[in-house]
Amino acid sequence: MADDGWPEYSKLILSELERHNTCIEKISSDISQIKGDIRLLNYKSGIWGALGGTIPFVIAIIIALLKV
Repeated sequence: MADDGWPEYSKLILSELERHNTCIEKISSDISQIKGDIRLLNYKSGIWGALGGTIPFVIAIIIALLKV
């Protein structure tokens, strides 16, 4: 049987698949980290939004009580 180079080519293909798998695992890990960061930012924005709405409300009540 003539040597058509398939054994070397198959090794190259396998090594590239393993390299791509490593890259995909890294990307997946990075995406998980980003999702966690987004959850934290959503939580913080909710807290700041609540404070931003509460402070003017409290000030308005104090002003209304002082006018009476």
